[in-house]
Amino acid sequence: IQFAKILCNIVIVWAAFYFILKIVKNNSRTIQIFKGILLIFLIKALAGFFGLNAVEYLADIFVQYGPIAIFIIFQPELRFIGAHWKNKCIFTYFYFDAQ
Repeated sequence: IQFAKILCNIVIVWAAFYFILKIVKNNSRTIQIFKGILLIFLIKALAGFFGLNAVEYLADIFVQYGPIAIFIIFQPELRFIGAHWKNKCIFTYFYFDAQ
């Protein structure tokens, strides 16, 4: 049963990354936003490692309020997915190329 849990975790994480990369593929704005998110997490980790409390505090604020900003920034994409959700399965959105 332990092997089944590990396999299930791997499949779920792989699927999540696959669908995220499928959305991000042709959208340069989305790519830049994800680079910024990764940079904030990197700054937070480095500040914690070197003991820079003020920088870590500021990065922590970005991490705490970042999900709200993500919903605001990705509002058009979320609206597009929601419009197609009522008649189709959510996974069918990922099988055709976004413009």
